[in-house]
Amino acid sequence: ALARTAQIIQDDVEYLEEQASIAFNAVAKTQSETVVILIDRFIELPKALGSRVIHTALSYLGAEPSKVQVDSVLGLVWNWHGQKPLTLPSVRVERNSNEIIFKKPGVQ
Repeated sequence: ALARTAQIIQDDVEYLEEQASIAFNAVAKTQSETVVILIDRFIELPKALGSRVIHTALSYLGAEPSKVQVDSVLGLVWNWHGQKPLTLPSVRVERNSNEIIFKKPGVQ
């Protein structure tokens, strides 16, 4: 029973990762040292995919994101009140109107 459950979970994870990749490509624009996520598209994603898209954006720039970091970025989407940019290990994240912008440190 445990082996069957593990296989079902693995299949679910693979499906979510595949869908997250599709979602990332739909909502994000990438350059070598930046990722820009369009908020109007992002907010239409299911919560599980949204978290994975943020994780992918952070990972794209070399970060090893934790849940706390992903949740901090999600705060810029759902609870934005003009907060200052986030400075996370390996990545700076800021909101600019309808975009979340991820940058490597030192990139203007």
